Formats: sequence, C-alpha cells, structure tokens
Amino acid sequence: MPRLMVDASAWIALYHGRDAHHDEALDLFPDLREAHPLWTTEPFAFEAHKRLAQDARAGRHAARDFARDLAAGSLAALVPPDAMPPFGRVAEAWRGLPALSLEDVSGALTMRALGMRAIWAWDEDFRRLGFEVLP
Repeated sequence: MPRLMVDASAWIALYHGRDAHHDEALDLFPDLREAHPLWTTEPFAFEAHKRLAQDARAGRHAARDFARDLAAGSLAALVPPDAMPPFGRVAEAWRGLPALSLEDVSGALTMRALGMRAIWAWDEDFRRLGFEVLP
C-alpha cells in the first residue's frame, strides 16, 4: 500500500460543506483511508485551517473540527518535522516556481524526499510537478 499525501485542498473539500468538491471528498475519504496510509504536512494543515477559519461559508466549527480530528490522529499521519525540508531550501526552490505557494513547494520537496508519488488534491500544480493527483 503506497503512502498518499493529502493536500490542503482535500482537507478543505472534506470539511467545507459548501466546497465544490465536498460531496466527492466525503465519498472518497473512507476508500482512500482504507487503500493508503494517509500523510499530510504541517504547512498543508496550517493552510487548510487558515482557509477554513477565514471563510464564513465553511461554518463556524469547520476549522476547529479539522484541527481536532487531525491532532487526534483520525485523519492522517503528520510528516515529522525532521523529515521536512528547511525553509531556506523551500524558498530557494520556490524562486523557480513562483506560481506555487510555499506550502505546495514544501509538500512537493517532502514527497520527493520520502519517495511518495501520489497526492490527494484538487490542485493541478502537483500534476505539473510530475505527481499522480487523485481523484
């Protein structure tokens, strides 16, 4: 079972009831969790939490529920900080990919370092970087 990285866009779709991909995320999550060990990074988690918290349409409790569930370990494993690239390396790589967020560059570098080839995301940037993007 290959590990699967989970991007902020997937967490947002899962927790934001009005997200365009919410129903699909709810359907996919149990199957993906059964088929793959799910992993995410702190930058992806911070990005998802921030966007959920800032969007009133997400509902009052979406950001809180996401943070609680991730901290409890019921969603995915967090990549250990010592397995993440240092900020300087992310910033250096970002200079060549300015259309991407620092979170996405960090995630891509982390995936490459860990030998991960697939990510659950509604973000085509990862496909352009050579990763398999689910769904």
